[in-house]
Amino acid sequence: MCRSLVNVEPKTSGWQVSIRGTPIMTHADEVEALTAASEFARARHEATGEPTGVWVQLRCGDVVLMAAHG
Repeated sequence: MCRSLVNVEPKTSGWQVSIRGTPIMTHADEVEALTAASEFARARHEATGEPTGVWVQLRCGDVVLMAAHG
């Protein structure tokens, strides 16, 4: 089963959390965005049994997997 990824990316207005390119929330702080994305991914995994994860695009352009559920 493929892992569904929640994305966290820097935007001019803060840090955007999205799924498959669809924004679901924005936070002013990177840590808040990562926490919210991880909680969302965990809840989605618990509800569906589908593996989920969170990746973040850093301001330098690097992409890092920050959390995995399932």
